[in-house]
Amino acid sequence: MPFNDSSFDIVVSSLVFHHLPLDVKKQTIGEIKRILRKGGQFLLVDFGKTDNLWINIFYRLVKFLRIEESTTLKDNIDGKLPILLKQFGFKTKEVALQYLGIQYLSATI
Repeated sequence: MPFNDSSFDIVVSSLVFHHLPLDVKKQTIGEIKRILRKGGQFLLVDFGKTDNLWINIFYRLVKFLRIEESTTLKDNIDGKLPILLKQFGFKTKEVALQYLGIQYLSATI
């Protein structure tokens, strides 16, 4: 990203990560960490792992129909986003209840 290191107090991403391949997710998280100030916060809203039967059926339908995002969505529904954030040194927590498979994460450095 064309920003200096430690330029922002907060970064927000809403429904973007499920479109990104795993390597791009990792690169993006690294860039977000780079541009956040110490104590900064990354708010991530995107599809995540869920126990909701209907949402899981929807995910399987997306895969069956070979919808373009089915491969990039899989990382999210497998619960990889919080794991990736932790690998980059973020402390994560869910800040709201899931709604229709959407996860609300706050990640701080």
